Amino acid sequence: MAILKAQNTYEKNDDGSYTVTGIRGKIAGTFLGPIMGLSQWNTPFSTACKILRIWDEDQDDKPAIKAGKILEPVMLNYLDKTGRLPNTQAEALFPGYEKGWHGDWKSHFDHPVFSGHIDAIAGHVTDATMGDGIVENKTTSNKDAWDWINNIPPATYWLQASLYARFMGYDTIYFTVGLLEPEDVDNPYSFVPTEDNVKIMKVGLYPNFEEIITNAIEWYNTYIAQGKTPVPDMNNPIDAKIVSILDAQKATANQILPLFNEYLDLVAEIGEKEKRKEDLKDQIVAYLEANEYEGIGNGITSYKIGEYSRKTVDTDRMKADGIYDAYLKNTVSKSFRKGKF
Repeated sequence: MAILKAQNTYEKNDDGSYTVTGIRGKIAGTFLGPIMGLSQWNTPFSTACKILRIWDEDQDDKPAIKAGKILEPVMLNYLDKTGRLPNTQAEALFPGYEKGWHGDWKSHFDHPVFSGHIDAIAGHVTDATMGDGIVENKTTSNKDAWDWINNIPPATYWLQASLYARFMGYDTIYFTVGLLEPEDVDNPYSFVPTEDNVKIMKVGLYPNFEEIITNAIEWYNTYIAQGKTPVPDMNNPIDAKIVSILDAQKATANQILPLFNEYLDLVAEIGEKEKRKEDLKDQIVAYLEANEYEGIGNGITSYKIGEYSRKTVDTDRMKADGIYDAYLKNTVSKSFRKGKF
């Protein structure tokens, strides 16, 4: 079954672009290369669709992406403990910063157009404004994509890290690069970091970076701030595929998304009220018990403190006796809950 991956409603314009109604994201580090036309995987159009929340791609299930997420702390811990690159990982500096839809999570720096998450700061620090530079961790099976002789990283990675460094007050970037073999991608937990398979590349900001920032802000104001995408390049298979998806899901998205967004608002509101209800109950019960009351009433309704017992099955004992599986029954039911696709 297909998953409807849109957050906003939209209309197609005569020139092939789309006008979008709803919330808008920011330019995350991974978006900068595509906006500048320097990515083979994404285009200015596909990037605008992501920022405007009408299309996104789910890469979490790709083996290479999974491996990179698993190995990031492994590599950074190894570099720190061996002294090759002492570092303080972002989780220690920014606890509770959760990632979400691109450009919408809580950024490690504050800017009206740009957002991003660093991986670490070089050095042992207690504040993200200290240290020797930012650390951007990458894994790759394509060793030739990195120019180790001339010290040049892939352009999209360099732009991404430069964005983070620029808005966090640094001009130095440390790329920590894990060189993976096919078996490492298949089973990243077996990867053992060494000097041969974990490299460090130290660079400055991307050349003429201030000009790139100026161009990116102009692009943002032209399209994202206006709630509009660029015109897609229908000769580019990336854009053509996205257009086919957008056109196919448009009627459904515009009909169901307002209902879904209202549902999410209610879920959030109910969740807050449930927290408050439990807090009030705890306060009332604590007061009644402390003053030896067994209940409370207001003339309309009353509540009583009570103790209740119920019998449950000790499944651990059933498993130990070897009879648990014999009493299992499979029941299929439908659910509608938050989850990854």
